[in-house]
Amino acid sequence: VQGAYPKAEPLYVRALDIREKALGSMHPDIAISLNNLALLYKNQGLYPKAEPLYIRALDIREKALGPMHPDVAQSLYNLAGLYWAQGAYPEAESLLSRTSDIRESQLRSSLASLSESRKRALMARVQGETESLVSFHVDASPSSPRALELALTTVLRRKGRVLDSLTEAQRTLRDHLTPPLRQQLDQLAQARTELATQLYAAAEQRASTQRATALATLRTRIDDLEAALSAASAEFRAQSEPVTLASVQAALPPGAMLVEFVRYHRFDARAQPPQQEERYVAYLVTSHGPPRWVALGKAAPIDAAVDAVLAALRPHVRTETTRAALQHLDALVVTPLRDQLTEVSHLILAPDGKLNLVPFEALIDPQRHHELERYLVSYLTSGRDLLRLAAHRERRSPAVIVAGPDYGPLASHPVPGTMAFLPLPGARAEATDLGRYFSTPPVTDEQATKAALAALIGPTILHVATHGFYAPDPGTARAPGSLGRSAPPPTASAPRSPRGVHVKMSGGMPSLSSPSSSIDAAEALDRSGLAMAGANQGAHGIVTAREIAGFDWWGTQLVVLSACETGVGAVPSGDGVFGMRRALVLAGAESQVVSLWSVNDASTRALMRDYYDELARGTGRAEALRSAKLRLLRQPGYAHPYYWAAFIPAGDWTPLEPGTRRAVGSAPSALTSTTQRMPVPAGP
Repeated sequence: VQGAYPKAEPLYVRALDIREKALGSMHPDIAISLNNLALLYKNQGLYPKAEPLYIRALDIREKALGPMHPDVAQSLYNLAGLYWAQGAYPEAESLLSRTSDIRESQLRSSLASLSESRKRALMARVQGETESLVSFHVDASPSSPRALELALTTVLRRKGRVLDSLTEAQRTLRDHLTPPLRQQLDQLAQARTELATQLYAAAEQRASTQRATALATLRTRIDDLEAALSAASAEFRAQSEPVTLASVQAALPPGAMLVEFVRYHRFDARAQPPQQEERYVAYLVTSHGPPRWVALGKAAPIDAAVDAVLAALRPHVRTETTRAALQHLDALVVTPLRDQLTEVSHLILAPDGKLNLVPFEALIDPQRHHELERYLVSYLTSGRDLLRLAAHRERRSPAVIVAGPDYGPLASHPVPGTMAFLPLPGARAEATDLGRYFSTPPVTDEQATKAALAALIGPTILHVATHGFYAPDPGTARAPGSLGRSAPPPTASAPRSPRGVHVKMSGGMPSLSSPSSSIDAAEALDRSGLAMAGANQGAHGIVTAREIAGFDWWGTQLVVLSACETGVGAVPSGDGVFGMRRALVLAGAESQVVSLWSVNDASTRALMRDYYDELARGTGRAEALRSAKLRLLRQPGYAHPYYWAAFIPAGDWTPLEPGTRRAVGSAPSALTSTTQRMPVPAGP
């Protein structure tokens, strides 16, 4: 670190000599000293001196530990880095391929039995290696088909791997649910509910000195229960084959292209440290032919453009400003791909990093058209999701609407920094609009409780219309009477209600509070939630994403969260979105419609009416949403993307199973029916 190499060398040499005399020349600890000394030489550019040491360390580990041991992978990786630094790319490529194979074997054998936090810790340890394989292809060997396939295969195997492992564990447990396992699942659900109660407790309870201890104890208990259940599921689980590029291609329909975005650090094998600036690359996969790729450049300007788009997707922002931001981001992340999209009609996007928060269909091409007008767009965490989506499960209970909960009265003397929820007349009207598509009456008012959601067992479709929120920091609650950060200004004709109303209160009575900040992305599951009946009276009316992750919605073909911010969350590179989107996958939903910002009550009602009308006709789950969006886009009062672009389709894009669609007559549109229409907001 200090660059004092002449002083370090004799110490490393002496340590090696001591270990050889004490342990023998083939002990695994000798490889550690050899690697240390080789790295010292490599950092000085003394490659001929480093190479034999790395080779000897590799030989010791292979003989002492076996060819598939993780330490062998590390030695292979070290030697590959040496060849990479010298520009000997074919030699490095071969070693990196072996490294990847060993690491995949390690992940397959280790991940299944770990808790979520330990799964994430393991994947974090290999994240740098994953990014270096991408950089090796993009920045060192861009013309090598083998380097391309190695990088892409590694991404497909590791991106979203924790979510995939957790989902498989949940599925296996549900399929082999013994009484003891049922009891453990109930204990886990109870611990998650207790955690939510603590996090959203009244202010005086949050100030308690015992609260931090209680939270830590609950998190430890949750981790232990998750580990025990993962280990139990591993006993029943058959060892699946590793994900391959060919298997992903076979799952893609004609006319579709998987766009696998990857955010990675550029690696310079000669530099110290080797990790350089962050960049984005897009890997393009169709059902046939070799994969392609496009380097998108440095991540910083792309992330800045994402921030600009999200800031511009608000109703009070001038249309020209919003369109300019959408055009700029399109130029950075879609236009570079354009030449590869000539025969593509369906973009299946697996974003990474901040790109997870972008409604790509709203971006504007050089011809000044929204991408929505050219492509069907749907979303996955990773291309590996295609393999899971191919395994459908039987329907278990009828479709259900849960809408317009009775949140209860606002506190007369509210506490500063807490949040509360105003009534949503549009949500109740939405339930009325959609009732003809459901065979069961809607669950509304005081019946629309957290317990009612938890009691649902695999509903064919679940539609929830209520307030949603994502609270990244304390203090994000709004001022009294405010209507969300994206709410339109009050006018005589514009309804003001978004579905993410948290009201900042003042006074001294208990009320709900946003949970505290945390650097742990998984804790975003505690910050994302839905307001259910009684939400203004206490935490029993809040259901968090962490709680929903444990619900039994396996067999549910579609979950629509007609609420605010249900698609946002923490977005660590390579691990999807930590929030409601992740929770719904873990709960078993095949597909979901979620929102990326605070949505307008009236436009949401109109969008959902047209969406279900399309679903009833047999239109695919993603195509139905696209059609509904296009209808809103063509209405002058709703043309601003704020009104139509918030909701995105994730997961299975195909039509619902025929038995799911209830035969109904043609219904008047929510935009044209004078008896059901809410006032149309004026355009910006």
